[in-house]
Amino acid sequence: MRQKAEYRSAKRSRQLIRNAFVALMAEKPLAKITVTDIVKRADINRGTFYAHYADTQAVIETIEHEIITELMSILNDFDFRTFFDNPAPLFDQINQYLDQDLNFYRTLINSSGATDFLAQLKQTFVDYLLADTGTPQQLRQSREYEVLLHFFAGGIVNLYQLWFRGALDFPLSDVTAELTKLVQTSAPLFHHTQSE
Repeated sequence: MRQKAEYRSAKRSRQLIRNAFVALMAEKPLAKITVTDIVKRADINRGTFYAHYADTQAVIETIEHEIITELMSILNDFDFRTFFDNPAPLFDQINQYLDQDLNFYRTLINSSGATDFLAQLKQTFVDYLLADTGTPQQLRQSREYEVLLHFFAGGIVNLYQLWFRGALDFPLSDVTAELTKLVQTSAPLFHHTQSE
């Protein structure tokens, strides 16, 4: 029982640190956020912070790692040979993940430190698809296919980014609907690339 309580306490502390860090990212450049800033905002002591993280860089690396790990888990559930024909299930899964903590992701994406993270997210998506063994190796090694993947990854991430910034005045579920239409409209281009 004591072990469970300690686990809950550690999880709660990490959540407080994570939320404080992201809130600070919305207010100041990443390089200017200090451990003191975080512990004050999270209302914890320095010892609690250092029990979980070595420094502020470790916090952002952990946040990025957690999100990318979750994205990879979602991607692993899908067969990308049919992605361009029916992308809705993948986008629905992404939305369910984002819905768990919309305010956190909104703050993160609108922060000054988001640019590098979003670029890393796009590259993760492209790398995953380039490594997908369900796609013929000759296709994965073609320049046209790689350009197509960068185009789609950039567009998908950008659309979510615009939504989180409030530039798109419709529900998150409509992002799925719009992306699905766009990807399905482009399916012939993908199939053309596949057949070469």
